[in-house]
Amino acid sequence: MTDYTNGLRGFDHMLTETRQQLARMRAAAATGAAAPSDEDANTEPPQPLTGQGSDPAGWVLATVSAGQLQSLTVDPRLLREGTEAVCEQIIAAVNDAFADLGLHTRAGSAQESTDVPETEQLAASLADLQDESMRSMAMFTQTLTSALDRIQSRNR
Repeated sequence: MTDYTNGLRGFDHMLTETRQQLARMRAAAATGAAAPSDEDANTEPPQPLTGQGSDPAGWVLATVSAGQLQSLTVDPRLLREGTEAVCEQIIAAVNDAFADLGLHTRAGSAQESTDVPETEQLAASLADLQDESMRSMAMFTQTLTSALDRIQSRNR
């Protein structure tokens, strides 16, 4: 008698692994990280998005990333203007840099949303496919086993 159970288990295992990979992709998307893949082992980690800005006069240049000021360059001539003027220009430059970062972030999100299928929908479809396939294969295996048992019992 042929054992169909091993094929059924192999199919179930393949679908389970696919669902786990999809869950990892969804988790990575939720944290903003790239989804892990086999190719990632040989590549450099992605650089964080940054924004750059300056004050209207160009005396102060700022670079920011996800809630952090990465660098700040102040033209020494601005120091002659006094502390209040320096602070105002720094604030303007940092705010401009965060606005620039926001533009990069929104542009990246828009690109990702058009490139990547909706993982929630894929996960639900895959789960339904796995459940229905397992039920169908189990019924098929049971019917085959039952038919073979009847044939064998007649031959005795």
